[in-house]
Amino acid sequence: MTHPVREATGDDREMKQSQTRAFLLTSALGAMLIPAAFGIAQAASVDLPALLNASVANALLGLAAVAPLAAALHWFMRTHWRPLADFRESQLQFFSELGFRLTRPRIILLSIIAGVSEETMFRGVLQTIADRQLPVAAAIALTSLVFGLLHARTVLYAVIAGLVGAYLGTLFWATGSLFAPILTHTIYDFIAFEWTRIALERRAGVSLAAQNRPLPQ
Repeated sequence: MTHPVREATGDDREMKQSQTRAFLLTSALGAMLIPAAFGIAQAASVDLPALLNASVANALLGLAAVAPLAAALHWFMRTHWRPLADFRESQLQFFSELGFRLTRPRIILLSIIAGVSEETMFRGVLQTIADRQLPVAAAIALTSLVFGLLHARTVLYAVIAGLVGAYLGTLFWATGSLFAPILTHTIYDFIAFEWTRIALERRAGVSLAAQNRPLPQ
């Protein structure tokens, strides 16, 4: 048995174009950190290519460092503790209003952009500059504070982002490699975006099912 395929309407095409524009704008804004980081690095004599230090060993360390973050995310997805449960709902609400649907290709690109741009700027440039003037712990703390404040959509989000920043800053210091935190950040963001996509699709499915439920006679 075959089913007729619904043709795309003008509204469908306009919505798709609007989502594409919103996604490209979001991606471009995130990617702007990369040239900014290289500009500051040039002015401050920070050798970013040397800091990359890509190797199999650092790749393995970056992969291993995903595990604690993934475990924390797994707990966060299921906790009923009110502050975190409310925060989880606020995150889902934010992404539902982002202006574009999260798809696998978009998630991959967003994760790569965030991992490369944010680690290059915050760990590669800012932490390296701070480390010249401060003890390593203070350099990590200061950079993580800035990282958290720039993610301050809510106070709790700023705190969580700051803690993740400190974790990634410690990884950068311990490995001497920018490649390790870039890999960790990218994979973690992919996992978090995927969870968000699945949660939003389930929510949309439940909502649609409720709308289509027949009224009681």
